Amino acid sequence: MKIFIDTQILTGNLGDGWTDYDAVAQAFATYLEDALRQAVCGRLGNDIEIDINISIDRATGCGRELTIYIENAHINALSQHSLERYLQDLEGDAWEKWSQSPEAEKYCEA
Repeated sequence: MKIFIDTQILTGNLGDGWTDYDAVAQAFATYLEDALRQAVCGRLGNDIEIDINISIDRATGCGRELTIYIENAHINALSQHSLERYLQDLEGDAWEKWSQSPEAEKYCEA
């Protein structure tokens, strides 16, 4: 089975107080990719190929929601939707955790 995960980070939506919004977005993207990979493996096992695309755009407003596509799987639409909602919630939680972490502190304005 192969799962494709697609999401977006808008640098203008990261909030105030960062010294370099592009660096914050890139650091968070790295953290988020790992969190998503661990979540999928935790739910579906380690026998899955996972392709994660996190685009970073210099914009504000409403970005696209996290979406998934499952290739070669015998999974019903309800299960796929459930996984997608789970990962969308995880994405929001990941920002809350990362933005308060020691990693994020090095990007905070003095």
